Amino acid sequence: MKRLLPISLLSCLLFLVLQMNAQFSPQKAIIEEFTGSWCGYCPEGASIVENISATRPNAIAVAVHAGDAMATAQTDSMDSFYGPAFPQAVINRGGTPISRGSWSSATSGALAGASSASISYKTLKFNPGNRIMEVTVSVSFTGYLEGDLRLGLMIIEDSVVGSGSGYDQRNYFNTTAGHQFQGKGDPMLNYVHRHVFREAVGSIWGNPGIIPNQVNFGSHVEYTFEKLIPLAWDIDQVHLAAFVSHITNDGNNVSDRKIINGEGVHLIPNLTNNTAIGDEVAFASDIKVYPNPSTDVVNFAFNLKNNGWIQAAVYDQNGRQVAHLAEGIMNAGLHTLTWNGNSNTGQHVSAGLYLLKITSGSETLVSRVMRR
Repeated sequence: MKRLLPISLLSCLLFLVLQMNAQFSPQKAIIEEFTGSWCGYCPEGASIVENISATRPNAIAVAVHAGDAMATAQTDSMDSFYGPAFPQAVINRGGTPISRGSWSSATSGALAGASSASISYKTLKFNPGNRIMEVTVSVSFTGYLEGDLRLGLMIIEDSVVGSGSGYDQRNYFNTTAGHQFQGKGDPMLNYVHRHVFREAVGSIWGNPGIIPNQVNFGSHVEYTFEKLIPLAWDIDQVHLAAFVSHITNDGNNVSDRKIINGEGVHLIPNLTNNTAIGDEVAFASDIKVYPNPSTDVVNFAFNLKNNGWIQAAVYDQNGRQVAHLAEGIMNAGLHTLTWNGNSNTGQHVSAGLYLLKITSGSETLVSRVMRR
């Protein structure tokens, strides 16, 4: 007579088989830094985050503002849930906020692990006419997970500058000898706020109902987010951070809302097919170059039929880029670019023939300019 294995033993064996078949994904680290323009210690925190993101490509920086002009209802929700001091941060929402002296080692520790989810962007689209962004996020699972699994998308605007108390940054290091912020003022006017969290599409904790409550190696989920980008946001500075979160227990403790993995991307340079949604951008005229020949500043005038993504650069006769002039969304109408005759390294170019190329979508205009 055959003997049957106990159900509990079968469950354990099944779990082991699933784990043996798992191929874990590289772990990314989302650093959510609690900050505010009123916080005099926060410039140092921002500097630490900059160093971490510059030296660790898999680290994704997010500045969560509270009590200033960049705060939102969603950031207030995070502030209320974690109750941080300022500046403190959470790494992949792994628990209690930690002080800035621990951010670097905590990020390294997170990155040393592996994840059971891999995130990528299948499509990235933006319509400059109606400013609607359309993003399809793809998640492939490389391990077994079950429970309340969620998919989220954070919109981050880089290099935000404003005026007034909601933007002018307090600086407690203004009189600290040898500090990098010594003599910068308190407050610091025209301060550049990096990695500013603007909005999570749906819930800041991740959107339920997109991912099944049980996934295994080979499970795959795709979801398309749409968002109207406000005119006040600089679309050229928009970054995205998609994430998979796992809500455990009752979700009410700081360790109950962990991020399993994330993925960041700069929106505009990575648009699908390098074009925007809707009408393809076209030029209404050729480039007008003046003065030509030139010994000083030369101007390039051109006309766009539609709003769209523009790239412009000067090349030598061997096709090597000499000077980068412009890259970003431009509105329909007449535009003028200038070139002072310097290369990207700041050196004045030698006399000779150069080519200006302006590209929009699949169209490229080329014009010659003579330097004397």
